[in-house]
Amino acid sequence: MLAAHDDSNLSTQCVRMCAVHDCRVMAAAAPVAAAKQTVDGLIAPHGGKLINLQLQPSQWEAAIKSCNKTVEASDRNACDVELLSIG
Repeated sequence: MLAAHDDSNLSTQCVRMCAVHDCRVMAAAAPVAAAKQTVDGLIAPHGGKLINLQLQPSQWEAAIKSCNKTVEASDRNACDVELLSIG
């Protein structure tokens, strides 16, 4: 991801580049709040604890077989989905 800023007005907008589909996403830049830290100096997870949402390798085949829908998406929509999925 690439972030570019207009030096004259840094707080208004930033541009994010999607490297895979070469599209730009404009987003209002929000002020960054200081993150709470744990005793180890790490940033504390939102909600208090981390939850592993990944499937175990033994569950992959069943998950693939349960998929029964295909969604067509434009390059722009695919870029949006990628940005949402990786944060």
